[in-house]
Amino acid sequence: MDTVKKISEGLLICPEFDFSAVGECSGEVIMPDYYPEIRRVVSVSAEALPDSKFISDKSLEYGGTVSFNVLYIGDDGALSCVSDSPEYSFTQSLPASVSGAAVWVETRAENPQCRVLAPRKLSLRARLRSRICADGGAPYRFGVTDRLGEICGVDMAYTLEKHCTEAVTAIRRHTAYTGSTSGSIGISSEAKPVMCDGSVTVTGAEAHGDRISLSGFVSVHVVTLDGTGIYSYTRTKLPFEEDIPADGAAEGDSAAAWGRAASVSINQGDSGFEADAEYDLDVFWCRPCPVTLTDDAYSTEYVTEVRRTETDILSPLCCCTGEVSITGEGKRSGSREADAYIVDAAAFPDFEKAECRDGKLVFSGNCAFKVYVASGGEVECEEFSLPLKYETAAKGDAAPSECVWRAHPAVEDVKARLDGERINVAADMSVFAEAVRKEKREPVTEAVLGDRRADRGQECIRICYPRQGETVWEVAKRCGASMSELERINRISGDGVCDGSPIIIK
Repeated sequence: MDTVKKISEGLLICPEFDFSAVGECSGEVIMPDYYPEIRRVVSVSAEALPDSKFISDKSLEYGGTVSFNVLYIGDDGALSCVSDSPEYSFTQSLPASVSGAAVWVETRAENPQCRVLAPRKLSLRARLRSRICADGGAPYRFGVTDRLGEICGVDMAYTLEKHCTEAVTAIRRHTAYTGSTSGSIGISSEAKPVMCDGSVTVTGAEAHGDRISLSGFVSVHVVTLDGTGIYSYTRTKLPFEEDIPADGAAEGDSAAAWGRAASVSINQGDSGFEADAEYDLDVFWCRPCPVTLTDDAYSTEYVTEVRRTETDILSPLCCCTGEVSITGEGKRSGSREADAYIVDAAAFPDFEKAECRDGKLVFSGNCAFKVYVASGGEVECEEFSLPLKYETAAKGDAAPSECVWRAHPAVEDVKARLDGERINVAADMSVFAEAVRKEKREPVTEAVLGDRRADRGQECIRICYPRQGETVWEVAKRCGASMSELERINRISGDGVCDGSPIIIK
């Protein structure tokens, strides 16, 4: 227990809003004459690349591009790839007014579709799902007044007892950054690149004063065709290091990041093929901040009324980068020719659920695989899914309804092997994970002291809540009570440390 002379105050971080919005991005592609005419589409993939956002009062405007890759068999019988990046733009009403820097927008492309309109003309479409969220700061302060609304004098205030607890709130911050890297890739100079893309892996993130240091690599994935008509694929890691401005970051903050390969290009030079990659990074950092809350307050001398406020507060569970691997097999649905071989393999992981228990966060979902198999002059796409799970340490536990999370897996490498009617696959990926616990609290914000109790010397019982680690003797000294009386009334030993239970003073 403290007297009111020590005021409880601090900043509680609360979820301002967190919701999803669904839209669509579409476009048409007219391919140049040097592209083979489309005989059959093998597969289509899409990734949303955010570009900008603008906030005015409660209106959010955001947009970017969607990067489509369409793999097809041309009229020459060979595998070809055509890419396009149509733009998207949306306007969304927000539940509350917040600054532009405080709003996070994450957009994903789902269910990409491709329709052939003409031998060299395509219609592309994808559903876009955007998560829009923001945190707010709610200042907390415990105050004491009399019934006239004036601040109590010291004599009245001294009679007030407070029962305090400590809440750990999470200050979360976010920034974005665009960088680039380049390097040589290990493919033959005689090979012909058919398609290329990339993914971003962040291997280290460390917070410093107003900046975040990142290290990682872009995994460049290239499918090639050699002079004998055989396809192959390879992945090359292009490392990067960045020192990113992050206003408010400090030593000791938890930091993590994830990214997307915005563009990957392959060029042939005198010494072989070179790759240039541009990437977008989303950088997060989190700081736990303890705040003392008053759970209850009362006076044995004056009639007391307490006023409470209900609020949702966020406390940190994790903010980290890790790794996960997945292996398994799928059944072939296409032909079983003896000359069949794997052209390429791709993985598309997605986390759908998070559970927090026993000090661990477990993210689970599925990883969709696409394995391209060449046989008899044709290329077929075999598709199947495997369960995916990633586990990391958490700072505490949370019920499913309390856990607010985001997790982004990025594929580093994929391998596939034919085994009769089966396809064996293995994928390595990095994982960005960030989670907080959302819980309702009702702290006391004001204690109003009224008239003196007429019966305070007869039926009044005064109770004290010991401080952590405090002995019975220290409680007696602080409250001006008789040591022997405390021992007798509470049936406790004066030499022992209090267990936190209330102690009757008189």
